[in-house]
Amino acid sequence: MSDPKTGPQGVVIGLPAIYAQVQETDDKVDLLTNKIGELVAVNRRLDSHSATIAEHDQRIDKLEIVQAVLQAQQKPSTPWPSIVTAVAAILSSVVTIGALLVMGSKIAAALS
Repeated sequence: MSDPKTGPQGVVIGLPAIYAQVQETDDKVDLLTNKIGELVAVNRRLDSHSATIAEHDQRIDKLEIVQAVLQAQQKPSTPWPSIVTAVAAILSSVVTIGALLVMGSKIAAALS
């Protein structure tokens, strides 16, 4: 493998090159560790938001059920022209009865 006259054969990698490669790998691992930490934080926030959205969905479903029940309980209102007509008819009937009583008393007075 090695000849004392020519030196070692093949690829020779010195300690400084190995140390530089280890330092570069260490820096990359540190960078990845930081990125993974950020990713974990983002995933936790996403999980929290997903839970909040699920709670909101449940609350919206409950509100929709309550709204449907309230709409089913509502009675249709009578249109105002019908109410005005009914009141006018009642007043007209009262006036007519009053007029008949007055006429009846005049007839009774004339006959006596």
